[in-house]
Amino acid sequence: TLTDTNGCDSTLVNPILISIPEAGFFAGPQNDDCPPFDASFIDSSSSDIISWQWNFGDGDIITKNSPDTTFHLYKSSGYFDVGVIATNALGCKDTLEIDSFIRVPGPAGTFTFSVDSNRCFTEANFSAITQDVSSISWDFRDGVTGTDSVVSHRYETNGFYNPILILKDSNNCQISIESTDTIFVSTATISNLIIPDTNKSFPENSILFTGSSSSPAPVVSWEWNFGDGDSITTTSSSPQKHRYISTGDYKVVLKITDSDGCTSVFDTLISIIEGVITSNVFTPNGDGINDVFTILRNGKKEHYIVIFNRWGEKIYENTAPEIQWAGKNFSGEAVPNGTYYFVLKSTGENGEVTENHNFITIIR
Repeated sequence: TLTDTNGCDSTLVNPILISIPEAGFFAGPQNDDCPPFDASFIDSSSSDIISWQWNFGDGDIITKNSPDTTFHLYKSSGYFDVGVIATNALGCKDTLEIDSFIRVPGPAGTFTFSVDSNRCFTEANFSAITQDVSSISWDFRDGVTGTDSVVSHRYETNGFYNPILILKDSNNCQISIESTDTIFVSTATISNLIIPDTNKSFPENSILFTGSSSSPAPVVSWEWNFGDGDSITTTSSSPQKHRYISTGDYKVVLKITDSDGCTSVFDTLISIIEGVITSNVFTPNGDGINDVFTILRNGKKEHYIVIFNRWGEKIYENTAPEIQWAGKNFSGEAVPNGTYYFVLKSTGENGEVTENHNFITIIR
């Protein structure tokens, strides 16, 4: 109300809006027997609210712009204080926080580790702090596990590892805690040892062995052990050829050593089997290429072969551990170009005889 010097007055009335937001929520249910627990929160705030900031009590905070049911996964056990800050369109806020609103029983714990990096391996020392626990186990993520609250583990394979602590309580509730810190291991290692023909071959055939490796330091030695008494050591990664005389299973071992003295060993099994391999054409023209029809021993004790011409006449016969026919008849004369029929009987080391019938073509 305003009054002038003459005593006249005037009154103006404007309404003032006072908005008091009210935060509210409930959950259903509020507890579970074991983590993980997927909790649901239902908003019961006043209708003027346009923004909700949820604090779930486990370090996670989110902001939403709708009153829809809010879900949150509790991955560990404990009592969690839950709160919400409700904001209306005028920017007014109200906060509601309920102590120990979510209750998830079960084992709890944390762990730390320190890493001792040797030139040739990495050793990690683990220590766990636990609560309500009946058993402790570790997954070191390299295929090895452990027990006890304090434990050491040696990593010998290159890679990145995030170890896991596994806790269980008396009610058989189990939780897994994965480290967010990564253990990096880098030492000399053999990543592969390659043998052709699916790790099977015949005796007296040359087999090419190829190994691949990695190392933070230069590899200075490659030691090959072929499992039959023969071995070789080289200073390069060049593939190695080897020939087995007898049938059987052989363990091939490759050991590398780098300039720091770190070593890595890889082995694989190769089977040398009996068999007969024959070609179907050869060219005895004296050029030194494919001049002889050859049947290797291939684990057999001996071979017996008979060769016939197109008229059924026997032109060649021989018994030997290895057959080599230069395309000549009994008189030592070169036979004409054409296709010839042969019968091959092969006797194994155990006395078993196998028979093979086939054709061979001569082209000069």
